Amino acid sequence: MEESGSAAASKPSLKKSYSRRVSFNEDTILPPKEHRRDYGRDLESRISVRPRRRRCGGVCNSCCIWIFLALGLLFFLLILCGGLYYSFLKSHLPDIRLRRLEVGRIDVVTANNDDASVTTNLTVLLDAANGSDKTELIYSKMMASVAASGVQFGVVRLGDVRQPPENTTVVKVAAGVKDAVMDGWAAHDLQSSAEAHVLMIHLNVKGRIDLIVGGRKMNGFPFKIECRSINQSEIDAGHAPPCSIQLASL
Repeated sequence: MEESGSAAASKPSLKKSYSRRVSFNEDTILPPKEHRRDYGRDLESRISVRPRRRRCGGVCNSCCIWIFLALGLLFFLLILCGGLYYSFLKSHLPDIRLRRLEVGRIDVVTANNDDASVTTNLTVLLDAANGSDKTELIYSKMMASVAASGVQFGVVRLGDVRQPPENTTVVKVAAGVKDAVMDGWAAHDLQSSAEAHVLMIHLNVKGRIDLIVGGRKMNGFPFKIECRSINQSEIDAGHAPPCSIQLASL
């Protein structure tokens, strides 16, 4: 009996030991508390880092309004001063009248094709009256164009004129054509109208007018003189038809 007991004691135990194996994934392991990101704080820091737009407060709005008002007032004053200066110049414009018309000999040569060549010249005398008692006028850069009964006599340049106060100055415009080819009927109409002293005169003068007041020169404006549809018979009768003079618009 002792042998069987000892044999039984010496036999190893047949019971299986069960052990549970657990595998850990590094991705599933939470970092330590001190290394965890606080997403709430990160969001607040990002928002605080963003540049904030400056808003124009009440003081800035008032400054903007006053600046615009000042600019508007300055623009209005400039327009007002320019208008007053323009009116001052306009009130000192001279009185222009067509005093005399001299027509030279008209030579007409008719061709076979109903055209004709014309050679002639004419002279127009203008009276420019400065009615101011203190203002001196200066006319410069003047160009004149003349037409008689539909025939253009070209453009001529006039000399500068300096006119004292309360003075009447004669401005001479001399123009002509030489061997100018035109329709035969127009050439003969020009010749017959001149012989009957019924030419219709159109005169335009453009230039610049400046003023001298108290010894100081005031820059002026371009001007334009127009003598439209003036009959030669009216001039020959001793009348001096008025011509219009205007300043260029602002």
